Amino acid sequence: MWASTGNDTLKQKMTEVVSILGDCQERLSNGYLSAFPSEFFDRFEAIQPVWAPYYTIHKIMAGLVDQYVLAGNNQALKMVTQMADYFFERVQNVIKQYTIERHWLSLNEETGGMNDVLYRLYTITGDSKHLLLAHLFDKPCFLGLLATKADELAGFHSNTHIPIVVGSQMRYEITGDPLYKEISMFFMDTVNSSHMYATGGTSVSEFWYSNFIQY
Repeated sequence: MWASTGNDTLKQKMTEVVSILGDCQERLSNGYLSAFPSEFFDRFEAIQPVWAPYYTIHKIMAGLVDQYVLAGNNQALKMVTQMADYFFERVQNVIKQYTIERHWLSLNEETGGMNDVLYRLYTITGDSKHLLLAHLFDKPCFLGLLATKADELAGFHSNTHIPIVVGSQMRYEITGDPLYKEISMFFMDTVNSSHMYATGGTSVSEFWYSNFIQY
């Protein structure tokens, strides 16, 4: 909104929000930033019940990236970089302590657009850790199906998986890997051809179903 209007009041408010969040992050002292405790991620990594902590983290990180890209707020870039480094260490520890398969299994919980925001961050920082972490949120059990051009969307939770495909497209734009362009295009073609209603909706209770009617 500020980028569109240049409104001074919006500029003041958003800068203040970043500043206050920065104070919170500084007091936590390890790069973590959220309104819920980091123990939620202990549960996430242990495959224990917890509602989608990365879903919220993505929103905070995406907002901070926008504050840097659109408004030139250097504090926001520092904050989101510290968050990315914190979660890189967490994911790395899971893989080292258990296996990478254990990490993939944890991604069955909703993670928002973590891959997308990390690819965006990588374009700013050039830090290979951010690129690797983005890869590690690409959820191969889903993107792999799309890569083989298999229409297996029925039964998948749409709100979880649409952001992953958005991140897949960003991977193509960042790396130039044509596979991820094919994945995104196949996904759109499949949703539009066999998983969309006349209203434009594509799911029921946030889950995709096949729209072929049997008589």
